[in-house]
Amino acid sequence: KDNLSNPNDTDNISEINDDSGNKLVIDGDNETKRDIVHLEYGAGEINCVGDIDKVCLKNNENCVDMLLLESVKQSQLISNSDFDGILGLSIGIQGLDYKSNILNTLYDNNLIKNKAYSLYISDIKNDSSILTIGGYNKKYFEKMMYFKLFSDEYWEIEISKVMIGDFVLPICNLNVCTVLLDSGTKKLGLKKDNFDKVMSFTKSKTSNSTCFLQNIRIFLKDIEDKEIELTLEPEYFSKNCEMEILSLEALEYNDRDIFLLGNQFMKKYYSLFDKDKNIIGLALSKTKH
Repeated sequence: KDNLSNPNDTDNISEINDDSGNKLVIDGDNETKRDIVHLEYGAGEINCVGDIDKVCLKNNENCVDMLLLESVKQSQLISNSDFDGILGLSIGIQGLDYKSNILNTLYDNNLIKNKAYSLYISDIKNDSSILTIGGYNKKYFEKMMYFKLFSDEYWEIEISKVMIGDFVLPICNLNVCTVLLDSGTKKLGLKKDNFDKVMSFTKSKTSNSTCFLQNIRIFLKDIEDKEIELTLEPEYFSKNCEMEILSLEALEYNDRDIFLLGNQFMKKYYSLFDKDKNIIGLALSKTKH
């Protein structure tokens, strides 16, 4: 059986379960096809080997053939960065085709009841990060809040403004503004012009003796049109009074202002991604960091 993660890296997903707690198992001895797949991202390129392999529920005899990709070569920026991820969990048009989506394949073969997955991310020793396929697991979070998807392009939701402490960041002023959830990076991300504005803004508030960084506050409305405020403390997004934030070229091709939230955000908020209902669910995680 293939190992699903590096046990020495606590940010990686170490277990993949369905919503009943059954573990998904990949039969690594059943390779039937190996194609080269070339992927291009804003941060660089990846060459993968594609295998048609069997994916099964450990406590279930039902198995399904699925296309799995293994990275064999990466461009320098990606190989030197803290990126990881599972391909095949995109929303809508970002997938290669219908069958390349893990949720579609498992659903069509009656292995899951809902085209949804959720993430519990922990960096605590002896506490595994969990990817739940088919729904969510209530033992990992408190009350869930639900938000409508902004588009079928990314897992993103619309927001009204972003603040640091009591100061409104100089973004989301002219265009539609969204947050995009991406478990494949540990940092925050912005378009270059917004990145420059935020860095200049925070620098102007920081002196040699004072660290300005305060809670990031994100304002948005849930599916019932209720105003919600999500907060992220500096311990999640900064080191030595410096924000861990990226200027991402990939975001430049969108007509909206996108604020990318990586897995540091998901360490605080248990995250549900539901293709059937076109929603994202967020809830305070029961981890302690």
